[in-house]
Amino acid sequence: MHSILNNILLSMTNTFIESIILGAIQGIAEWLPVSSEGMLLLAKTTLFNSPASVEAMIHEALFLHAGSATAAIIYFWKDIRRLFSAIRQTPKKPSSDWNIIIFFIISTLISGVLGWILLKNLSILLK
Repeated sequence: MHSILNNILLSMTNTFIESIILGAIQGIAEWLPVSSEGMLLLAKTTLFNSPASVEAMIHEALFLHAGSATAAIIYFWKDIRRLFSAIRQTPKKPSSDWNIIIFFIISTLISGVLGWILLKNLSILLK
């Protein structure tokens, strides 16, 4: 019983340390012009010799991206509030805030459609 508890605690400690290291790599790589997904995959396979499946790695990467998104929202909170205020006001003439809002809408739609197409095609290939 004692050795089972030790193994569970060791596994949890290793997973926690691995998560901290991968989170730090994600936090740094997200702001660099490199693929943070690629950096996470390299770190997971080379540093931790992880036999994790592609699906498990995608889930972990999505979780880490949620942390990056939260950090970005906190950092850019003033700008985000300004853009939401611009949405509530009817513009008499186009402003730079409206140009940014339109850019975000168009780029989000394009990214969403392309991501959905890639996801559907990759899921077919991986089966």
